[in-house]
Amino acid sequence: MADALDVHYLARLIGIQLRLMRRRRALGLLGDADAWSIEAVSRETGIDKSMISKYENGLMLPTLPRLYSLAAAYGVSARDLIPPSPPVKEPKE
Repeated sequence: MADALDVHYLARLIGIQLRLMRRRRALGLLGDADAWSIEAVSRETGIDKSMISKYENGLMLPTLPRLYSLAAAYGVSARDLIPPSPPVKEPKE
């Protein structure tokens, strides 16, 4: 089971990805450039603006259904929002 530090670290990494997707959208690199604000994402996903802000700032980890909603809003796979897992350390003998 992950400890609290791991969960906070994961939340920050996902937050970075969410902000990056929204900024790409704002630049017109990812879909409609007019629909880039947190307000627009909130309307599209049904997720409260304050929650989206918390996700983007790494203060909260989105639930899996919300992660899928956000990914759909950005036109990407949920996998694109989740960082790769770190390598597993081999146990010492």
